[in-house]
Amino acid sequence: MKERSYEGSFTVYFSMILLSSLALFLGILWISRYRIEKNDALRMTQAAGASVLSCYNAELADQYGLYGTPVSQLEQRMTDFIEVNTSLPRADIYSRPSYLLAPKKLWEGLFRYQLKDVSVSNVKTLADEQVFQEQINSFMKYRILQETILEYLTILQSAAQGSGIQARYARIQSILMEYNGEYGKLVQYLYPEGHQDIYVTITQEEEYSPQRLYNAVVRLQNDEIQLDEDWAVLALWQEEGEVLHDQNQRANECIVRLQEHIQELTEELKQWEQMVQGLSSEERLQAQSAIASVEDIKNQVWGLHGETRELQESLQKNLQATEKLEVLSRELLTLNSKGEPIEEEKWQEMRRAAKNFLEYEGEISLEYTKNAGGNQWNLEGIWKWIQKFHVDLKKYGADQIMIEDTGESRETTLFTAIQQIEDGSQNIVSEAINKAALVEYCLGMCKNLSDQLKPEKGEATYNLRGEPFGETFFKNEGEFLQWGNYNEYENLRGVQFQMLGLRLVMNMTYLIGSPEKQAMIQQAAQSTGGIIAPGVGTGIAYGAILFLWSAAESYVDYGVLIQNGKVPLMKNDDNWQTDLQSVLEKGYKIQETPEQEGLDYEMYLRLLLHLSSGEVLIQRLQTLIQLNMQKQGMEGFILTDMAVGFDATTEIQGKTSLYITGEGFEYE
Repeated sequence: MKERSYEGSFTVYFSMILLSSLALFLGILWISRYRIEKNDALRMTQAAGASVLSCYNAELADQYGLYGTPVSQLEQRMTDFIEVNTSLPRADIYSRPSYLLAPKKLWEGLFRYQLKDVSVSNVKTLADEQVFQEQINSFMKYRILQETILEYLTILQSAAQGSGIQARYARIQSILMEYNGEYGKLVQYLYPEGHQDIYVTITQEEEYSPQRLYNAVVRLQNDEIQLDEDWAVLALWQEEGEVLHDQNQRANECIVRLQEHIQELTEELKQWEQMVQGLSSEERLQAQSAIASVEDIKNQVWGLHGETRELQESLQKNLQATEKLEVLSRELLTLNSKGEPIEEEKWQEMRRAAKNFLEYEGEISLEYTKNAGGNQWNLEGIWKWIQKFHVDLKKYGADQIMIEDTGESRETTLFTAIQQIEDGSQNIVSEAINKAALVEYCLGMCKNLSDQLKPEKGEATYNLRGEPFGETFFKNEGEFLQWGNYNEYENLRGVQFQMLGLRLVMNMTYLIGSPEKQAMIQQAAQSTGGIIAPGVGTGIAYGAILFLWSAAESYVDYGVLIQNGKVPLMKNDDNWQTDLQSVLEKGYKIQETPEQEGLDYEMYLRLLLHLSSGEVLIQRLQTLIQLNMQKQGMEGFILTDMAVGFDATTEIQGKTSLYITGEGFEYE
């Protein structure tokens, strides 16, 4: 048997194994290189994004604790940071774990990077209200306690209850008071002192007899012996005609205002009915006196309701009958005084006017009651006097527009302020935590009037970071946040009326529940004299005095707050400050009260901010921050250029592959 030869077999098998191992090694190396390159590309993108966010606006962070980096520089900064990472110093390369997979030159030959493209998308900025709120929440996370929020909500709910039924009752009473005052003026215009009859028919009196006037005109026209007494009749009527014309105008203006008051009252009573239906049994019991008073008003026949048109028509007829007479009398008297001839046509015109007046039978009659009370208090006049309670707000804020955009301009009255408080009270509890954080941030990082008042008592003011407030666009930033006008004085005035409105309803709540004060009001109402319009009833005096006393106390309360004092939300017998008699006599007699416990100006401002719209508050705060940053030298600073998060897509070319990486970045 021939023997087989196995020479060379080991070499072949060894070569096959070696080649397979080498192929496996190279495959693993290629895969590893790919993964290394991919991971390197990802790390470069992540490092660049983190580095971009670290380039935040230092002034914004220092002053407001908000973080943002310029949107306009996002792509360029991403590019710069990645390019730095793709050209790392060799010492850094050698220290990387991936360097251990290959010798130095092999590594350098295999791992090379080149940035091809960077794009940024889905940019979030501080101009976004939700993003802005999130940053504030983060800043306030350890600066506001849950217990504090609950305390504020309790106070707000107390204030909101008062701003409902009592505010509506106050509004109804004020309309009644103004209506009755306007009706009294109308009566005085139509029934002037010294005349027995209504003013449009006072010519029936002997001295102003239309017949006497007509006879005098006929004699003068016929050129008979012109007696001075006939010219005197014309002179008397020319003078009286001017009075009648003026009275006509004033009476008509009164009627227009009465119509407006009727419309206002009609709307208020509708809203009153809806509000009463929504009261709980306990709330209805507390408001029982006010409900009964309004029911009495609703059940009475309303004064001029439905009669104003007829009254206006009568005034117009009277005007047509007397105006021509007054004008012609003046012309004839002027010509006669100059000795100039009077044309027959003019006499004919005068004669027709006199005859028309002789045949005029217009009449206006009004019903009213004259209260026999001994005190002739002008309740409407007292209300006007109360509103003049003087606090010089202009020394705390200039009455000038700060920039061309005047901001929001709203009607500012006590009752519009009460309506705003009532509207805001509907959403007190919604998003309470976010709202509380926002309000505390506003008060802690922005100045308000109390920060001007505190130094007067030697108290320092600091922001939430324990630093003094710097120079700002507004002296009273909190008031701007609440009112939104670029006129400092208007902001102070708007907040003043809102605080007055808040105090008014709380003071009225106290008066209604105080037996002692109720007795005083009833006694004053019974002694009040003057004209009472039909349909209003004698209750007008009670309601008006209740309203006036509450309002007077509110103005005094505001005076205390503006002097850096405190006013309790709900008053009692010990801390009530005004005397009713002095108010009715248009003089403030302030009772001596001990140092009061209660809420200061900033706390009342806090309540108002809680009652305002969170969305509007954020928008104004954003505006305020922009104005302040621009004032400090950063012209063109806007929050829309302050990025707080973005997505970045990068294209990085490795040795053989292009790596596309997408990452999102945002401040934690």
